[in-house]
Amino acid sequence: FGKDDSLFKQLSELLSYKKELVNQKNSLLDKSKFKDATLNFIDSQIKDIQNAKLKSEDFEAIKNLDVLKEKIKNKQQYQDIFNLFYEENGITNLISKVIRKSSNLTIQENEQKKLEELDRLSQELGDFFNKMLSDTDDVQISEERISQIKKIQNRYGADFASVKEKLVQLKQEYQQLENIDSELDSLDKEIKKIDNNINKICDQISNIRKTNAKKLEKQITSNLQSLEMKGSYFEILFELTTPTNLGHDKVIFTLSSNKGQKNRPINEIASGGELSRLTLAIYLSSEKLNQSFLVFDEIDAGIGGSTAFSIGAKLK
Repeated sequence: FGKDDSLFKQLSELLSYKKELVNQKNSLLDKSKFKDATLNFIDSQIKDIQNAKLKSEDFEAIKNLDVLKEKIKNKQQYQDIFNLFYEENGITNLISKVIRKSSNLTIQENEQKKLEELDRLSQELGDFFNKMLSDTDDVQISEERISQIKKIQNRYGADFASVKEKLVQLKQEYQQLENIDSELDSLDKEIKKIDNNINKICDQISNIRKTNAKKLEKQITSNLQSLEMKGSYFEILFELTTPTNLGHDKVIFTLSSNKGQKNRPINEIASGGELSRLTLAIYLSSEKLNQSFLVFDEIDAGIGGSTAFSIGAKLK
């Protein structure tokens, strides 16, 4: 009794929503316990990414890391060799000085040709290493920078887009944590509002139940009288409980088997025969029960004659 599908649906939705809000609140309360330490940690992560001044090209550059490291190593070696040829006291300049000084000396033609050949070879070798150095001009990243990017990848994402997304996420988390007290206050207000709505619907359900309960009490009591339970009185009591999908009522069926006897919960006082007759009385009082069959235990206990005939007629 007291069933209203539309109210139960509204109540179920509100309770589910409240559960979500309470879970959010509990999560925020857990976070608030370590608010300062967490803020410092998130801030260090944000600065870690920002200070790296990342570009998408950085991640492209280190895709073939082994090849890149080899190029960096070769670039430095080519630079060192190039310097040996062309710095102020490099090979090329020294050979040029030797040739200039030897021009004032009388030396054999064969030796002169050797000096000229040496000068030509030094120029060719210098040009060769200069070309090799030029071929590594696309290497615009140092090993220190590679190490920095690898750390960023390991901590925040494999590519530039992932790291960028992580940075946005960290900033949002920082902002949320800074405003956690305000969020908790808002959640409390929303939960209170939902509780008020839940209680209103529970009250509506309860009022419908109590109205129908009065009618049902009279019908069941009347049926019990005709089932040889003279002086018996059936009463439905209500206790307030925590709201569930069925409302906030705890419904208690009570029975007084004899006139002047105080009503008590039926599970405490009724015998097997009385319970069977009470079940039959409830069944006869309800228009919506649709059981195929009912089993009654000792329903005819302590009765006979016209009363037994009456019970048999009702069972039929």
